Amino acid sequence: MLRDQSPFIQCLLGTGFTWLVTAAGASLVFVFRSANQKLLDYSLGFGAGVMTAASFWSLLDPAFKIAREEHYINKHLNFLLVIIGFLFGGLFVHMTDLLLPSLTSKQVFQFISNKKTDEYKRKPEQGTLTSLKMNPAIRLRVKQNRDAKIKIHEPIGDSPMEEVKEFPINHNDEQAKWRRLLLLIIAVTVHNFPGYKILFFVFENSFVFLEGLAVGVGFGSIPTSQNPILSFNHARNLAIGIGIQNFPEGLAISLPLRSFGIGSFRAFWYGQLSGLVEIVAGILGVFFVQLANFLLPFALSFAAGAMLFVVFNEIIPEISPQNRTKSSWWIMGGFTIMMVLDVVFN
Repeated sequence: MLRDQSPFIQCLLGTGFTWLVTAAGASLVFVFRSANQKLLDYSLGFGAGVMTAASFWSLLDPAFKIAREEHYINKHLNFLLVIIGFLFGGLFVHMTDLLLPSLTSKQVFQFISNKKTDEYKRKPEQGTLTSLKMNPAIRLRVKQNRDAKIKIHEPIGDSPMEEVKEFPINHNDEQAKWRRLLLLIIAVTVHNFPGYKILFFVFENSFVFLEGLAVGVGFGSIPTSQNPILSFNHARNLAIGIGIQNFPEGLAISLPLRSFGIGSFRAFWYGQLSGLVEIVAGILGVFFVQLANFLLPFALSFAAGAMLFVVFNEIIPEISPQNRTKSSWWIMGGFTIMMVLDVVFN
């Protein structure tokens, strides 16, 4: 039985499951040629609900129970260790967002698509001009220190003539859009060695790293727990919950990349890559609690704080305004499923 295996085997199987679900979500890029906004919004909402519930029942609740049992400070102040870890988790993600390398949209696109064409030219005296194909009908032109414009070519009836419409967008807004997308690549973590590209990608994917770390910490805490069966159930439920939310996470990475003109296989690669990061992070999490078991309540609450901060700061705001009401019900559904899992399996 899985419960009788070592924490490392349990962690490998748990994070392996989360990676497989991530890859399954990312594989939908081969089915849908462009981003389906409703599908993305509902998937993000469902994942947000699962993550919120997992943060409470699989991370915060065990953290408080362990803190009460071990009497780290004293029986009346043990909760402080959990609260400090929770706040530090949110602060860590916030600081990661603030410290992200200030890349313009042209650099991000070139890195992801691995293209070095005439579209990417630097003219110091004239600024930087970039032309990105968002879909066959839309072309985005960005001028450094100027506003960007989206040109939409619409056919006029059955004639070969086209009507061109221009919509100005703020350059900073476009950069912010790419930053949010990359946070999902790492939510989708230290560009190719030697160099800075891998470092940038891993740094951006700190949230995904924390998901894997949370699973590793959960399984790593079982041997020293006063109730190993209950601890195993919490860790298993957490892996299942993160796996469920990883399906829309892989989808939310690969489909937008495909709609920006990235090839299907490359979009799939980046979509599933975040799941691979979780396996490495999970093993590190097991090592961490084996070496510093006394910090287990802090580690569990730290992961919970980081997960909740990303849910409310990145995932929910990413949902389109026109779909937020229905997406709220998907949030409720994800929360309910995770709640039922906790009641049934525990």
